[in-house]
Amino acid sequence: MVSVVKLPSHRNAKKKSVKRAHYETLRAQDRDYWWFRTRHDVVLRFLRLQRQGPLLDVGCGAGGFLRRCLDDKIRSIDDVLGLDLDPESVATASARGIPAQVMPPDDLRSIVKCQPAAITMLDVMEHIKDPIPLLKEIRSVAASDAMLIVLVPAMRALWSPWDDRLGHFRRYDRHLVRKTLKKAGWKVQHTRYLFPSMVLPGLLRAKMLRADALPADEFPVVSPSVNRILHAVTSMESRVSCWPIGSSLAAVARPDN
Repeated sequence: MVSVVKLPSHRNAKKKSVKRAHYETLRAQDRDYWWFRTRHDVVLRFLRLQRQGPLLDVGCGAGGFLRRCLDDKIRSIDDVLGLDLDPESVATASARGIPAQVMPPDDLRSIVKCQPAAITMLDVMEHIKDPIPLLKEIRSVAASDAMLIVLVPAMRALWSPWDDRLGHFRRYDRHLVRKTLKKAGWKVQHTRYLFPSMVLPGLLRAKMLRADALPADEFPVVSPSVNRILHAVTSMESRVSCWPIGSSLAAVARPDN
């Protein structure tokens, strides 16, 4: 996941240990776990509406989403590129057969030689204090009719110690994501909340969870049967675009020419 903000020194060790556990979780679960599968379902439906062409995944992590794109034949291996600031995640993505590179913090043009027809940023913006410069840079390398797909955690009311532990700066609502993207030269065409059934558990977590009681990673282990049920329920929910609430928010934007 992408983060370009240096943390205060007295918090570095704790933050790094949490983020390392988070990366380990991503490597283990980012293809089969119900939460990831439902998010990928949503993004792939958007991508099927876009013309073929290079796909850039900014903040690709261990490459689970791009691996799904290749497995579902949404793109060929020659048309995908993943970028991430974490070298270990990039190494894992590469081992999975994903074209991935360590992302330069302030010069995408040095590594993105094509004009992406589609760009994905899946749970990246919340990790950046000011995401507008990165969004502008992405706009500068994108094709004139490119599709940008963003996923972010939603609803300030759901803020919990996990957001602090994972280095989040904010949770988004429709207004804030539109405002942020517009300032960076993108015109939002569509937004929708995801995981409405997770709002009540999220509220309970926000109100009841103590920071000192947090486990090493935030994805609880579930049995295969429960995993299938949760994926079926949340995937069905994700096909409804008019939910007024949800624990995540998806946005689709185009360059504001």
